Amino acid sequence: KYIMLDSPDFSILFCFLAFIFGIFTWSLGEYLLHRYCFHFENSVTDNKYIIWLHFIIHGIHHTIPMDPDRLVFPPILGVISFFILFLLYSLIFPGSLGRLVFAGFVLGYIGYDTTHYYIHHGTPWIDHFKEMKSYHNKHHYVDGNRGYGITSKFWDKVFGTELV
Repeated sequence: KYIMLDSPDFSILFCFLAFIFGIFTWSLGEYLLHRYCFHFENSVTDNKYIIWLHFIIHGIHHTIPMDPDRLVFPPILGVISFFILFLLYSLIFPGSLGRLVFAGFVLGYIGYDTTHYYIHHGTPWIDHFKEMKSYHNKHHYVDGNRGYGITSKFWDKVFGTELV
């Protein structure tokens, strides 16, 4: 079933909440992706292809954290991932609901990506971004096995990986 403006089931509040839920799903995805996909090097076997893939996806960012060309997910992997995620969201959530939730997820990703770039290369003046810059620098230079949150420490607190 699709959410249409002329439908008696249409609700701006429902659409807004679905969109916010999408941002929330990105927030959790950001943490899980960073912790388990970008930092799986401790569980990597001696397979040279897996080691190479890990290095390309995230290892180079930890080797040269201030390189402005190595901050985002490789574009082709991003396109493939987003296509698969769009299909998954469309299967999980019926009709237009999947698109609304996915739109929130995408906005969350954009917020993450711009925040990540800014805390590496900007001079934050808002307290939250100052704090996240310091926090993320600790992840890079003190303990790469903790502090996986980029936009927030929330999931690090939930899962016990907060840097102190």
